[in-house]
Amino acid sequence: MIGVLVKKLRARRARRRIPKCVWDFHITWEAQIYTRTVHKENSTPWEVLTGDTIDISEWTEFEFYELVSYWDNRDNEAKQNIGRWLGVSHHVGSALCYYILTEKATVLSRTTVQHFTKEVFGSPGIQERVSEFNKSLDQNINSNQYTHDSPDVDFIRDDVLAPIGSGFLEGEYFGLEPSPDIDDLIDNENARTETYTYDKFIGVDVVLPNSGDTKLMAKVFKKVKSDDRNNPDTYNPLKDNSIYEVQFGDGTTEEISANVIAESMITDCDAEGYQYSLFNEISDHWKDGDTLNVADGFHVSKHGNKTPKRTTKGWKLLIEWKDGSMDWLRLSEVKEAYPLQLAEYAVANNIANEPVFNWWVVHDTLRKRNRIINKVKSRYWRTTHKFGIQIPKSVQEACEIDRTTGTSHWTRAIDKEMQNVRIAFERLGNITEDQMRGGKIKPGYTYCSTHTVFDIKMDGIFTRKARLVPDGHKTKPPASITYSSVVSRDSVRIALTLASLNGLEVSSCDIGNAYLNADCREKLWTLAGPEFGSERGSVMIIARALYVSYSCYIHTVYWWCVS
Repeated sequence: MIGVLVKKLRARRARRRIPKCVWDFHITWEAQIYTRTVHKENSTPWEVLTGDTIDISEWTEFEFYELVSYWDNRDNEAKQNIGRWLGVSHHVGSALCYYILTEKATVLSRTTVQHFTKEVFGSPGIQERVSEFNKSLDQNINSNQYTHDSPDVDFIRDDVLAPIGSGFLEGEYFGLEPSPDIDDLIDNENARTETYTYDKFIGVDVVLPNSGDTKLMAKVFKKVKSDDRNNPDTYNPLKDNSIYEVQFGDGTTEEISANVIAESMITDCDAEGYQYSLFNEISDHWKDGDTLNVADGFHVSKHGNKTPKRTTKGWKLLIEWKDGSMDWLRLSEVKEAYPLQLAEYAVANNIANEPVFNWWVVHDTLRKRNRIINKVKSRYWRTTHKFGIQIPKSVQEACEIDRTTGTSHWTRAIDKEMQNVRIAFERLGNITEDQMRGGKIKPGYTYCSTHTVFDIKMDGIFTRKARLVPDGHKTKPPASITYSSVVSRDSVRIALTLASLNGLEVSSCDIGNAYLNADCREKLWTLAGPEFGSERGSVMIIARALYVSYSCYIHTVYWWCVS
């Protein structure tokens, strides 16, 4: 194999006038082509070694040291640069990224690379630019770089010297070498750019699940396998089985299918297509030279009264999101979306007296927070009775009320709820609480406590109701917002109006405990409480979706405000 490669290297260097300084790129490209070429047993050496089917699209686009055009700035399409193709640039850019030798003898990695077609090369000014490029490259690379110790050096002049009548001086080198299949070049350069250079998923930032089933922000790095079965005019993600390599914020990489990426791109956006993330914390702050000093942060009236200047100019904050990503945002944007967190950050970091904070942090936001917390606490703990009937706060209190009153209203309500909701729990036999908390039995599972919420139904007979709910405010929130809508009153009124106009009969029904048909996506476990009767104290896996009650929501608001 080495002897074959050496012969090919020498012949190609002489025929295409390749300088010696790019010998490493040349050897790498020649070896990559050799390992991806079928030699025997109808398979390539790479396939024999790894067992994977080879995608050769990156190596069949260009010939080594071919004259190409590329863009440093995609937004400026008029700025087209000329370079020499030196091979595939792996682990640098996205898929179909290539090494380019510039006129300054430097090497860049670019994805916006195109051939010089016959039509382009014949356009006015291109041949002069090509000639200037080669002259500049020759000046930056010494002339001895083109001296080859090959006995076949004589045939170089047939390829690189300008023919008579071409518009160049006879014998002048202008660099348009004949390459294989030059007549088969793609004429539609827009189609080439859309199909190969600007892949629809390459470079996309999207929230994806990693190997630990945790959703994190990831960047689509390159395409690993191309298997798009869509028509050229339409695109359906379900027909695209291509595989992409994505890189997460923690540096790990994984291979994700195109349909999963497309689904995540749509799921994590609102109705207008804008991406949203959940706030985690403020990590840092920064201010430029346009910020006001503390002494200049007031308007002074003619009577000497000071009024704080209302400004947010010159400040930026580093925001960390639940998906692990981080962004620098203007203070005005953070103040509008997260005023409470920003106010607490300013107080904790002793910057609340800065002009951008002192006019609203203490006198507005923090005082309003304290009022809300006091209202929430007082309103919740005052709801001890409903319709004159005492409402218990726990299973033990419910049983005590039944014993005191000589009834079984609350006990029957608890039994009815447990008959319906028991299917949502899977009991783990012979496993203790300590084993689960150690994380060795069920790695990745998080403990989530539960409690029973009690209420009284306004149906004339004051039916007691009990609902077993998880304490969702004690678990880690998801990286993306989840929302399930319900039918609006307007929709119901429209349906009733249509039925009345058309003389239709209206029927309705109630599906009891319909939420239990959905699987629980989070990995949660709990300990069975007194509601479970003889199973009390057992380790349970929460396998189905459960309700989060309004009272649990009040708990969540209070916990969020005080923490």
